[in-house]
Amino acid sequence: MDIWENTVLPDKGRVLQAKLLQGQTLKITRVTTGAKKVPIVDLRQQTDVTEGGYDITLQPSRAEGEKTILPVLLENTGLKESYDLWQVGFFAEDPDEGEILFCISQASQAKHIPSEIESPGYSVTWDFCFNTSNTAPFEVILNSNGLVNIEAYQEHTESISKVNRRVDDLNSTLNDVETSYAVVTGTFAENPGFTSISYPSGFDHNNCIVITVDVLYEAWRGGYGLNNTGDPSRLFVILDNAVRIYCNSTVTQMIGKQFRILLKKL
Repeated sequence: MDIWENTVLPDKGRVLQAKLLQGQTLKITRVTTGAKKVPIVDLRQQTDVTEGGYDITLQPSRAEGEKTILPVLLENTGLKESYDLWQVGFFAEDPDEGEILFCISQASQAKHIPSEIESPGYSVTWDFCFNTSNTAPFEVILNSNGLVNIEAYQEHTESISKVNRRVDDLNSTLNDVETSYAVVTGTFAENPGFTSISYPSGFDHNNCIVITVDVLYEAWRGGYGLNNTGDPSRLFVILDNAVRIYCNSTVTQMIGKQFRILLKKL
């Protein structure tokens, strides 16, 4: 999907285009983003992009037949706050007026640009196409600080890949933790004895053990698990066809109290 479907030459850009037909060279000086949307009919009257945007990096142009392809690179290095990108404006050198907004593109839908903290190493590139002719040469004024050579691009790409792999590894680890542990909860029966509850999905008596047992008695209390005959705090868990928790509830005043059991897969 081409998000830059609304591309026009503003009024000053059209004046410069007429000069190009007389043999002037089109000198692109910089590219800047805009963070607000305007009605399409107002694009031609713009002399600058909308507020809230940032300069982005021009890359060396390349010719394809009578067309000139101008790649631009957007990175979020140093970007403190995210924003929605709506516009990209190309500025050019007018021999009479100096730098003017030559061409502006407005997206059909906003492109969210995350801050550096949100997404370290984020970048995106677009190729913009300009029609040129032998009588209207094309020139791009490049800032060498922003150029990306092959080695730097590969290093940059590998850095992003490493970050993505670390994120994937972390997600995998978190997923393993989520699938390895489960908490089951319930309420003690009215009479002393066993209270049975079902196993969580993926768990059964053959593949898990009990890690902790907690009882909500004024506050969550652990340290249970005693199984001494006659002990008033007698409480233990048996894993068989169901998760069965035993509590001498009439003595320990646990009738109706909640419990939770942490299970771990083997």
